[in-house]
Amino acid sequence: GSSGSYTLYESEARSEKIHPSIVTTVREIWKIFIGLTLGSIALFLLVGMPPWDAINHGMTGIATGGFSVHAESIGHYDSPLIEYATVPVMVAGSIAFPVHYLIVKGEVRNFYTDLQTRWVFIWFAAGSIALTAILYANGQYATFEETFRVSLFQFVSATSNTGFGTATIGEGTEQVWSAGATLLACLGMLTGAAAGSTVSGLKLIRV
Repeated sequence: GSSGSYTLYESEARSEKIHPSIVTTVREIWKIFIGLTLGSIALFLLVGMPPWDAINHGMTGIATGGFSVHAESIGHYDSPLIEYATVPVMVAGSIAFPVHYLIVKGEVRNFYTDLQTRWVFIWFAAGSIALTAILYANGQYATFEETFRVSLFQFVSATSNTGFGTATIGEGTEQVWSAGATLLACLGMLTGAAAGSTVSGLKLIRV
């Protein structure tokens, strides 16, 4: 029921309700979730992803579940455009639903003043830059753009706990990334993003 859904939502360390009514709060969360999912599917179609793939990746991207119809995940397409397009989908899934509600209601100013949301973006940016620096110093990839793209994608994927992949970090007992790069990605997985979103991890509000 709706009370059970709200209990799960509240257990994610975000106690404020979108609306005084629990039923309305749950209903609004569902509307936002469906809207974001449809928007993600449309974005994937726009950048050339096949319809069936776009539907699946749109649903699991916003849910930060990371399921893919390909063993190589997003790396299957070998498309920088699709990789860049996947990042905002994972970011959207990392933001708390009450904050999405503010955006829907046109209260963009409150979006910028939400402390947790601000830290989500700071952590995404800082982690991606640090990972880019490590991988570039190691000469891991052919160009700086590829290094940045892989770093941005993998760190956002790890921190949002989505689990989409475009690069091999390790293969069996063989370490592809350096220990420092792997540790940074694991740190992102541990912290997670915003409470009240679909991500797992500790949540930044608790760190």
